[in-house]
Amino acid sequence: MASKYSMLVLVISACCLMAGVSTGAIEKKVATEGTCSKQVLDNLEATIELCTRNVPAEQFADPSWECARTVSGYLEDADECDLSVVPDYLEDCLYGFFLRDHSVKPAVKCIKLAIESDICCSAE
Repeated sequence: MASKYSMLVLVISACCLMAGVSTGAIEKKVATEGTCSKQVLDNLEATIELCTRNVPAEQFADPSWECARTVSGYLEDADECDLSVVPDYLEDCLYGFFLRDHSVKPAVKCIKLAIESDICCSAE
C-alpha cells in the first residue's frame, strides 16, 4: 500500500515538474521572439532592396537602399517583431521620395507577398 502512495506522489511530482519546465520554456520563447533578430532584419533589408529594384533613384538618394534601412530600423526599435507593418512603412518611406503610384505600388505588393508567403525574413 505504501508503494502505491509513493508511486502516486512520484507521478504527481513528475507532472508538476514537467508543467513547470514547459511554462518556463514557453515564457523564454516568447521573450526571445519579442524583437527581430539581426538575421531577420538583414533578410528583410535584402528583400526590400530586391522588391524596390525598379524604383527610380535620384542623383543623391537611393530610395531602395534608404527605405530598406529605414524600415528595418523601425522594426529594430519596436517592442515586437511584427512583419505585417512592413508594407505600410515601406509605402510611407517611398512616398517620402515623392515617387508616383506606378513605382510604389509594385514594390509594396512585392514585399507584402514575400512576407505573406514566408519567402522573406526567416532567421534560417
